[in-house]
Amino acid sequence: MDKVRTFHKIYQYQNPSLPIIISTILQDVDILNITGEEKKTMSIELITECINTLPSNDYKIALLSSVESGVISDMIDIIILASKKQLQLNKKTLSKMLISYLKCCVSILSKKQ
Repeated sequence: MDKVRTFHKIYQYQNPSLPIIISTILQDVDILNITGEEKKTMSIELITECINTLPSNDYKIALLSSVESGVISDMIDIIILASKKQLQLNKKTLSKMLISYLKCCVSILSKKQ
């Protein structure tokens, strides 16, 4: 996989959103001949590296917090389930997602104080 090409696609946008970063990297990693878990690990590493190249500001801090809190990992799991048409949203799944997002929000808010 060519990281330079992947990052170039992402940086076509002035402030690439998290969905753009994640979807671009997932698409490029998906073609590799490695296990699903290795793809996920590589994707998270590339997402982190990509975010680290952004200018330092609150947006970058928020994105890094989403990686550190596990939100990105959860998002990747959800994307994979949806792509396999295995996404079944029940109360347990929704609760897990909400808890993950709330942890990220609390983390971001606590850093601003």
